[in-house]
Amino acid sequence: MGTKDPLFKKDIGFYLFELPFIRLVVSWAFTGIVILIFVTFFAHYVNGAIRFERGGRHISVPAKIHLSVLCALAGLIKAVQYYFDRFDLVHSTRGAVDGATYTDVNAALPATRLLIFVAVIASILFIVNVYRKGVVLPLVAIALWLIVSLVIGSIYPFVVQTFVVKPSRNTKEKPYTKRNISATRDAYGLKNIEATKGE
Repeated sequence: MGTKDPLFKKDIGFYLFELPFIRLVVSWAFTGIVILIFVTFFAHYVNGAIRFERGGRHISVPAKIHLSVLCALAGLIKAVQYYFDRFDLVHSTRGAVDGATYTDVNAALPATRLLIFVAVIASILFIVNVYRKGVVLPLVAIALWLIVSLVIGSIYPFVVQTFVVKPSRNTKEKPYTKRNISATRDAYGLKNIEATKGE
């Protein structure tokens, strides 16, 4: 379409046609792999490859490898999902105007980048677990992922919006409000119209 957004420099057509389809496919893929993990776990449990005993738990090597690889794949798919979720910030309604505002750019976007990194690290830990005894690494990976998702992905943007943006909204949101006005004028074909003072 020839018009790019000011944050990611992507053509508007990407947000209208490509991004919704990509996010749908990735979401389906992640949901599918999670369901597969649960089904696989249950199948190994029924077959006796995974047992919970009074003295502890037991998991056979093939079952551990199978589940570790599936979990690693889930982590990589989630990293891809986080990557494309970033672009949805241009549709954010968190700030004073629609679109990416101060909290989205300075808190939510860095948080999403960190989540991509954590998801990849978790995947690596799952693969490393194939060559190690026990299930400590997968538990560490899952705990790290959940903590970062909660603290960085949700709490941190809320804190920034509440304690940084709200007390000085006019100052913090000013450049993003200008972007919104410019985009609105461009959408309605008013970009080249200049305001004049009345006589």
